[in-house]
Amino acid sequence: MTRRGRSKLIIGFIYFSLEANKMIKWWNKSFISVMLVFLFLISAGLTVSEEAEKNCNNGTAKKWTWIFYDDADFTPGFDPFYPFASQAYSSENLNVVVLQDTYGDSAKIWYIDSHHNPVFREGWGEVNMGDYHTLKNFVEYAKNNYPAERYLLSFYDHGMGWRGACIDDTDNDHLTMDEIQKALTETEGVDVTCFTAPCVMGALESVYELRNLTKVYIGSEETSGYAWWWYVIGDICDILNQEPDIDEIELGGDIIELIYKDSDRWSDYDFGDQLTMSAIRTDRIEELADAIDTVAQHLIYNFEVSSDKVESIYYKVQKFEWDHLIDIYSFAENYLSVETNQTVCQEMENVMECLQNAVIAECHKSAHPDAHGLTIYFPNPHKYGYETSYSMSSYGLDFSRNTHWDEFLEYYLGMKPYVIVYGISGGIGVNAYLKNIGGRYGSDISWEIIIDAPLMLSGRISRGSVSIGAGEVVQIESDTVMGIGPATISVITDNDKKTMQGFVVGPFVLLG
Repeated sequence: MTRRGRSKLIIGFIYFSLEANKMIKWWNKSFISVMLVFLFLISAGLTVSEEAEKNCNNGTAKKWTWIFYDDADFTPGFDPFYPFASQAYSSENLNVVVLQDTYGDSAKIWYIDSHHNPVFREGWGEVNMGDYHTLKNFVEYAKNNYPAERYLLSFYDHGMGWRGACIDDTDNDHLTMDEIQKALTETEGVDVTCFTAPCVMGALESVYELRNLTKVYIGSEETSGYAWWWYVIGDICDILNQEPDIDEIELGGDIIELIYKDSDRWSDYDFGDQLTMSAIRTDRIEELADAIDTVAQHLIYNFEVSSDKVESIYYKVQKFEWDHLIDIYSFAENYLSVETNQTVCQEMENVMECLQNAVIAECHKSAHPDAHGLTIYFPNPHKYGYETSYSMSSYGLDFSRNTHWDEFLEYYLGMKPYVIVYGISGGIGVNAYLKNIGGRYGSDISWEIIIDAPLMLSGRISRGSVSIGAGEVVQIESDTVMGIGPATISVITDNDKKTMQGFVVGPFVLLG
């Protein structure tokens, strides 16, 4: 039996799955389990043989280098390093290099040779895997010492979607998406990025952050685990070695296919129906973001009507991360079922089309039947509040900065007042009624009344501000009016504008 075969036989006895905030322990606290782990470590080949040393890269560029950022510095923690090594291998076309950091131990760099042997290369001492400098330094190390034409970067640890990934419990830190972007920007990016175990990383905001730094992005919409990747690492190495010139898009599709085909082995476990995984082409992600921005602006501008429609369909939409995230396609599809405005329908259909263009391939099991590959932040308003870091410039999310989706959420989740023009009446001057349909008290809400007639001696523009509670209606009135002729009367707030036709006669305004 080969070394790879022996390793597969041993890890076949070990059960593991990483989910949102826990690890399913994959050994029993018994003598037999300890012996199994001991045998596994031996089979992985901890010593550096002369043959293994010869297989290390000599500085000549290969076709691919696989860079594995193995952050197991958390508790309770599972480290997939040895299962990974039992599957991964370097070859004439492929380097495999790993930064391993576990809780309570120092960080180490390993090269995985052609016989699945981990070859120790450097000790880095205590490092903060949640600091961008560590990621940057490791990617630089891999590129300098194991140069290649293309690079695949994979991450292990917890994931938090748009909030980032890779918790380091020793340093009480994690990588934000802005930090990952910064590290990859300073190292000139990679070709394929895989979040192997990190949960909920199949998030539009996360992909958007790396849109110019990787060609293919792979992650899960739902909570995930290393189990889905356990037995496909070797198959991915086979592809990179045997088809080294494969297109990144094709590679992304192949990885999703491998994961889905292998997933049946886990069907008897309680997480067996939870699989979601998708490969995204980043060159199509800005089109999707622009389409969502258009929809968000419509939802804001027509908030009085759109908020009720969103409320009516939210419970039908496919949700993830305990109702913090929603599937983008599912949201657009369900909104179409309650919308009659053709322009809005076209906007929603464009979102669906752009998403399909961006998703290379996706797979999902029965627990998430309406998964289509990408989520967006939209927490259940009956369970959660709005996480203000989503909008904070200091948090650095490009998606929030470049689109209006965060503004829509702030209105919908009651973070901002939303003041509409509730009614307009004539008489001596113009009277109008403003209503706050948002969920937050509004102070100093600006308003304008404009009376546009051929001859206006006074009162053409009136301005002011009001304070208005959630659900409250207040009356405003124009300054003294004096004019004559047909008129267009407009009442404007920051969120709304209503216009009517009328006639001005002296101080009187007649509305038609």
